[in-house]
Amino acid sequence: MASPLSFLRRIAAGIRRHSQAHILSRWGQGRHWHRASPGFWMQLDRDAFDDRAFFFGGFDDAFVRDIGRLVRPGERAVDVGAQKGFFTLLLARAVGDRGAVLAIEADPAAIELLQAHCERNSASVVRIAEGAVSEREGDEITFQLSDQIGWSSRFPSPMQEAHVRRSLTLHTRTVDALVAERLSDIATPIALVKIDVEGSELRVLTGMPALLREHTPVIWMEINRPSIAAAGTSPQEIEDLLAPHGYRFYLPDYEPGLFGGPRVWYTEFEHLDDVERPEFDIVCVPPRYGGRWENGTNANVAARTGTTN
Repeated sequence: MASPLSFLRRIAAGIRRHSQAHILSRWGQGRHWHRASPGFWMQLDRDAFDDRAFFFGGFDDAFVRDIGRLVRPGERAVDVGAQKGFFTLLLARAVGDRGAVLAIEADPAAIELLQAHCERNSASVVRIAEGAVSEREGDEITFQLSDQIGWSSRFPSPMQEAHVRRSLTLHTRTVDALVAERLSDIATPIALVKIDVEGSELRVLTGMPALLREHTPVIWMEINRPSIAAAGTSPQEIEDLLAPHGYRFYLPDYEPGLFGGPRVWYTEFEHLDDVERPEFDIVCVPPRYGGRWENGTNANVAARTGTTN
C-alpha cells in the first residue's frame, strides 16, 4: 500500500502536469523569450524538453540549488559544452562582477542562443570560446551537428545518430590553452569546471593537466555511457585520470518537493561504474574542497544515508 506521502506526491505531480500543459498551450510555436525558473531570460521552445525544464524547473535541480555554494564571488569557472547557456548563466551569477566564466561550445546553433542569452541577461563576465575541445591542439576532427541542440557530438550515440543533420570539420583546442588565452587576466582560483560533451569527457580532461594540477577544481560532469562507448573510452579511464588528484564521486539526485523547492540529495560512490545508469551527472570533489562541499550541500549526510535536508 502506498504511503500517505506517496499519495500526496502523485496528486501534486498531476496538478503540476495540468498546470504546465495549460501554460504551454498559451505559448506560440517556435522560440520566444521567457523567464526561466532561476530568474534569467532565455529563448524557449515549448516543444523542446530541456526548454520546458528550464522554465518550470527540474533541469539539474541539484546544480541550480548548490552552484552558488560551490563557486564564490570573484572566482572563475569553465563551462565545457555550454550549449544554450543555462549553466553558464548560473555560473555567471555565482562568480559575480569580479569573476569570470569561460563558456566553450562547438555547435553554431547553440552558440547563437548562448550569445543571445548572455547579452539579454547582461552576463558580461562570460567569455565565449567557439570550438571543439579535446586532448591536443589542432587535430582535425569531424563534429556531428544534431537537430536537437545539446546533442551535437564528435561521438554521437546510436540514439543521437538518428538526429544528425550535417557534419562540420573543426580543429581542436584544449581547455588549458583556452584558459591561458581567455582567463589569464584574473588571478583568482578556477573553482569549478562543468563538462557536458557527449562522449569526449576523457579527451577534455586529458587536455587540462595544468588546470587540474594548479587549481584542482570541482568537476560537475555528465557521464553518457553510449556516447563514451562510441568514443572508444570508458568511465573507468575517466576515474583513473582523476584518481591521482584525490577526487571523490557524488551522484546528485532530486525530486519535486511537495511544498517549496525540490528535494536534493547526493550519494557517494567509490567507482563510476558502480552507478547503474546509462546517463548521469557526477560531481567530482577534490580533497581541498571537502569542507566547502560538505558545508554547502550536506553531502556528508548523503554519503552515509542517501538523504539531505
